[in-house]
Amino acid sequence: LISGNKEKTLMNPLLPEFGKNESANAKNFVEQSSKILYSITCALELLLHHQKENEGIPESEQTPPSGQVMYLNIYNFTYGGIGYSTFDLMKKYMEDICADKKSKYFGLLTPDQIKYLISDTPDKEKEKIKDGFLSGEVLILIGTETIKEGINLQANATVMYVINSEFSPVKVMQLQGRIWRQGNKWENCFIINVLARRSLDAFVYSKLDLKITAVREMLDSDVYEMDATQFTMDANQIKVELTTDVEQLVKIG
Repeated sequence: LISGNKEKTLMNPLLPEFGKNESANAKNFVEQSSKILYSITCALELLLHHQKENEGIPESEQTPPSGQVMYLNIYNFTYGGIGYSTFDLMKKYMEDICADKKSKYFGLLTPDQIKYLISDTPDKEKEKIKDGFLSGEVLILIGTETIKEGINLQANATVMYVINSEFSPVKVMQLQGRIWRQGNKWENCFIINVLARRSLDAFVYSKLDLKITAVREMLDSDVYEMDATQFTMDANQIKVELTTDVEQLVKIG
């Protein structure tokens, strides 16, 4: 899925045609979406690490696995004239791989341990999912910008995978603050910005990093400069970032 289009119709050209088999659709979608596949693989590997760390330890003394958050602000799309849910496909992929006895991830997750939050999630259900995540009943939480709206997840989260970022530095800081804040019981907390090669990702994140640093310095000094919070993209600079041909770079320069 290619972000940045309001119609949510621009797709990876390598994505196979979808059919009626939900498992096949989920596998095709995730395994042809490098950033989503990377995030899911990392999450499963961490759960596998927790499992191995507890081997040989009495159940009463085992350390429960931490919760992990995946942020992606595109939760539905149209493909072949049919609407699909990005989060349903991601959830189905994880359910299937953890139910496959031949997979090294077998048994790591049950369907009830994978939940997602979107703007349409009813308030009562949102609270139930949040409480489940904080208690450790939910281990993987996938969400849109809904998760940055007053939902604190730091009590049981160690990792957040940011699969596509906001362009606003303040929004990014709010998102990071869902797990990276006082009250997190884990020794280490990671915000992983998942970047794709030969894309705008590195350019966007470098810009955001500079802006976030500027915002934090302003907060410390109580001096506000509007320009420091604005995000701009120069077309010529984008060309340089995406071009790998040396001769073309010389022409651009």
